[in-house]
Amino acid sequence: MRAHLHAGANANAAATARTRLLGDEACEYVDREYAFRRAREIDGYHQELASLGLPFGHLFFTAAYPGAVRELPAAPLVDLLVDHLYRMRRRLAEYALSAVSGSA
Repeated sequence: MRAHLHAGANANAAATARTRLLGDEACEYVDREYAFRRAREIDGYHQELASLGLPFGHLFFTAAYPGAVRELPAAPLVDLLVDHLYRMRRRLAEYALSAVSGSA
């Protein structure tokens, strides 16, 4: 990939590849106009997800789009509550399954 994007092997290779894949810089193997349009569509997609308040559901590798994914503030109480609810539902499902299979 580095060779096709002429990104080199130095520390700036990822940044160089990113600018070429975003259509900000010309490259012989990537149509610049297509890359630019695709990057704008992906930006719009991330903005729509953010407007819906969804911190998940990303179809694209998020490392390629730094800053596009909205980070949610830490909510340890919510995490704890969800964890306990999940455990409780799992236990109830296990008990229900064992009751049904035990009576058969």
